[in-house]
Amino acid sequence: MQMKEKKNLANPIIWIVFAILMIYALTLILMLVWGLMTSFKSTDEFKIFGNVIGFPKPEYDDGNALKFQNYIAILKSFSFYTEDESYISGIFGEISNPSVKVTFGTLLFNSFVYSILGAFFQTLTSLIVAYMCQKYNFKFSEFLYVLTLIVMTIPIVGAFPSTLTIMRDLGIYDSYLGMILLNVQFGGVYFFVFHAFFRGIPNTYMEAAEIDGASQLTVFLNVILPLCANVFGTVFLINFIALWNDYQTPLLYYPNHPTLAYGVYNMSVETSGADKGFDTQSLPQRVAGCMLLVVPIFVIFMIFNEKLMGNLTMGGIKG
Repeated sequence: MQMKEKKNLANPIIWIVFAILMIYALTLILMLVWGLMTSFKSTDEFKIFGNVIGFPKPEYDDGNALKFQNYIAILKSFSFYTEDESYISGIFGEISNPSVKVTFGTLLFNSFVYSILGAFFQTLTSLIVAYMCQKYNFKFSEFLYVLTLIVMTIPIVGAFPSTLTIMRDLGIYDSYLGMILLNVQFGGVYFFVFHAFFRGIPNTYMEAAEIDGASQLTVFLNVILPLCANVFGTVFLINFIALWNDYQTPLLYYPNHPTLAYGVYNMSVETSGADKGFDTQSLPQRVAGCMLLVVPIFVIFMIFNEKLMGNLTMGGIKG
C-alpha cells in the first residue's frame, strides 16, 4: 500500500520536472531559430521597419528575402591584425611578439587545433588518472580523488597571473605547445565519470590478461581502452564543444593564435568596421557571426547525437 502511494506521489513530480525541462529546451530551440532568421535580415529591416521576430521579408530589401551579405561582411571582418606584445620571461629574458595578420582560414585552423587536441588530452588525462586511482591501491589515490573534489567545489581565485607567469617562464606562452599542455589536466566532472566507470569493471578482466603474460601497459591498451571506447568518445565530444566555444583562454594565453570564437568576440567589441564593410551596430551581422560559430557544433550533434544523448555503455570481451 505504501509503495503504491509513493508511486502515485512520484508521478506528479516527474511530470513537473518534465514540463520544466521541456520549457527550457524550447527556449533554446527558439533562440536558435530566431538567430537563424535574424542573420538573414538587413539592418534597416531589423531596426527601422521593426521586423524583430518575424521571418525575413523581401519587400524590405528590394525583393531579396535572404540577406547573405551579412555572412559576407562577417567573413571579411574575421581578417584583422593582432596587437604587438612584449613581456619579461624569467628564463628567456625580454620576448616580443609582433603583430600578425589573421584570416578566417587561420581562425578555423586554430579552432580545430585547440578543440581537437585540447579535448583529446583532457579526456585521455582524466581517463588515465581515474584508472590509476580506482584500480591501483597506492598512497596518493584517495588524495587525488579528494583533491579533485575540493577543486570542483571551491572556486580557485587568482590562478590567471600564476599560470601566465609559468607559461612565459617556460617559453610556451602564445604557442601551439602551450595550447596543448594547458589542457593536459584531469580535474573536472569527467574524472569522476571515468572513476565510477572503472569501479564497475570487474578486476577479472585485468587478471585474465595478466595470467596470459600481458604487462600493465598491454592491459591498459588492449583491455581497458576498448572497454571504455564509448565513454571516451562521448566525453571527447563534450570537451570538444566546450573548447570550440571558448574564447577567453585563447584571448589570455594565445593572443597571436586566435580561434573562431575569439574572432566572434573581437567582432562584438570592435568599434569600427567600416573599412571591412561591417557595421558594428548591426545586430543581424553580429548574429550571423554567432551562427557561423554554431555550424560545426550543429554538424557534430547531427552526426553523433545518439552517442551524446545515449547512455554510456561498456563493451565486452570476446574469445
